[in-house]
Amino acid sequence: MKGKVITLLLVVIVSFFYIVNIKSAEGIEKEKEVEIIFENYTELKDSVSEINVFGDNSDELYLDLISFLDSNNYSYSEHLISSPDFLKELDSYKKEFARSQGMSKNFRYYPIIFIKDVAFSGFNKEIGEKIKKIIEEDNIWEDTKKEEDLL
Repeated sequence: MKGKVITLLLVVIVSFFYIVNIKSAEGIEKEKEVEIIFENYTELKDSVSEINVFGDNSDELYLDLISFLDSNNYSYSEHLISSPDFLKELDSYKKEFARSQGMSKNFRYYPIIFIKDVAFSGFNKEIGEKIKKIIEEDNIWEDTKKEEDLL
């Protein structure tokens, strides 16, 4: 009788640890799935919400734009004239826009700025205000702020 009780206790203890390990493994797998989904969402959101800036980083208008973007904590991608793929990348963006707004309607001035469905050529205060308005209308960066608050 004593041997049966010990065997039964061993079976219960082993079963308990087996179940705990399975639940832990399931939890770890679910955590990994959530992390992957979050990473994919973040990458997609970043690619959609990004401001793309084309220009020469020694140009005064370009430096004014970068200062404006940085002071407002807007994320952006820089595409510099010194890059070997600069013209190819710029042409791929320009194909999607018939005209630019701002200092030129046909992309004559750098920096050239692409945000959402709008392109700007050149930079000044008026263009900065238009960029702010686009961002505020879409609340592009509001989602990012809320996300950071959760972390």
